[in-house]
This record gives sequence, C-alpha cells and structure tokens, in this order.
Amino acid sequence: REWQDINVSVSFRLPQSKVDVAACVGARVGQMWEQGIVLCAYASGKIVLSYGGPLEATGQPVMVLQKARVHPLDDGKWHTLGLVLLQSTVVAGSVDHVNVVQNVAITARDTGFAAMGSNGWFGVEFDNFAVQAFGPNWPPPASMCQIRPGNRISAHTCMTNGFALPSQQFELLADWGIRHVQTKLCVAVQSTSAASGLALTTCNPDDPLQQFFYDYTSIRNEEVVVTLASNSNLMLMGNGTGAVFTAPSSTPLTTNGWNRWSYFPNTQQLRNQYYAHTDIAGPLCFDACPP
Repeated sequence: REWQDINVSVSFRLPQSKVDVAACVGARVGQMWEQGIVLCAYASGKIVLSYGGPLEATGQPVMVLQKARVHPLDDGKWHTLGLVLLQSTVVAGSVDHVNVVQNVAITARDTGFAAMGSNGWFGVEFDNFAVQAFGPNWPPPASMCQIRPGNRISAHTCMTNGFALPSQQFELLADWGIRHVQTKLCVAVQSTSAASGLALTTCNPDDPLQQFFYDYTSIRNEEVVVTLASNSNLMLMGNGTGAVFTAPSSTPLTTNGWNRWSYFPNTQQLRNQYYAHTDIAGPLCFDACPP
C-alpha cells in the first residue's frame, strides 16, 4: 500500500471475444482500484491510461488521462504491458516494449499497490508479473532527531516506497495505547482539555491519558476519528504547520487541517490520508520529532 515509484510489467494473452476485453496494469492503486494509475490494453488496440481502473459495468474507466492506439491484440499471441511512475509523472506506459504514453503529469500524493487485472470477468491469461524499484527515492531513511521522553508529537511528510523514518513508526496496542517502535515509549496527551498537545512518555496501560479510541479494523482501511478514552468529546486533529492536538468533535476544520487518521501496518505509520486528498496538507505522518 506504500509503493509510489515503481516499474510494473506483465505478459498477457487476450481471449477471443465479442467484447472489447482488456488487460491492465496499475500502480498506486487501492484494493478495489478505484484510485491509482492504470494502463489498459484492449483487444481492439485501444490503449487507455486512467486514474482508477475500468468499471465492471462498462469495461471503461471514468477519469481518462490519455489514449493511444496500437494493432489489434486479440490475435492469440502473448503481449507485454508496462507502466513506470516517478513522483508526479507517468514516465512511460508501454505495449510490447514500445512506449505508447510518456511524461503524463499526475499527483505525487498517491501511494498504493501494484496490480494487474482486466475490465471484467474474462479469461485473460497473465504471466511474468514483475515490480521493480524506480528512481532515486529508495534509500533507507535516517532519523531526523534524537527521540527521547518528552518529545512533542507532530506531523511530518511521510516516507514512501515502503520506507518509514524511525521517528514515524508506531504500534497500535490492544490496550488502546500508541507506542513508538524504536524507543518503546508511549504517546500521551498532556491534559484532558481541548488544545492539548501530545508527547512521548514511559508506557503505562492504566493511564487514561495514554489511551486513544478508534475502530481497530477500519483505521487500517480508511481514515477514522481518534478520540481520547478520558474524554470521548475530544479527538486528535492536525494542521498544515505540523501541529497535532486535541479538539472538540464539533471543531470546524481549518485550511489544510484534518481530524481523521489511517494506520499503515507494513510501515507502522499513522497517516492523515489513506487515499490522496488535495484539500489538506500531506500525506503527513505521526512523528516523534518536534514540529
């Protein structure tokens, strides 16, 4: 779910059909590929680059970024499909190793899965599916600060491509605690009043200031509200300056502000976005380094 800059490729063979069957590859996609960048090659030779994959009802995507055309592909032969993304650009989309789309601007906010699929329930054959790292953003990250008790929790830019800064890795505990992975310190609100900040402290599962309520399953699949166990009317909010604080549930959002969170278990990041939102800052992650 955290990949961003990748080269995805696959071999495919389309069935003979009265329908314009397509083979597709995608990157930065969600579980239902309603989001992400998808390249589809249709039997007729039509090539479509889109945001989100084709709908089952129509076999076509909703948001088309670019189209191209090649020779018909329902010839009983094996073909190849490739897609390369780097930050805010579709570097290339290819059919049979020939680029058919190049240098298409996209948002740099999205991350997601690599995928292959079709535009319906068809007998498309696939083989040689491969995912490779692409571009310069793949070195292991270094710590941004010294992490110690008392550090104020903030929100900083999330690492992508499956990496996470040590200061951005947290465990969601079964006792409703949020524990920093490296130091084993826990997050605590400084008071049960509104506008309270959060900081790292020695873990105490009996301390209500260290307990945060949320939907334990949904937070891994979408953005959810996180409230205090000691005061369910207070939720965790953030803003574009990197501040993380408590606020009443009735508090209106400020510009670039947010009041929902999503947990990425592979990288142990608590993010302010599951899918990309252009109306708030980010994607930003819970961070043990001060603002």
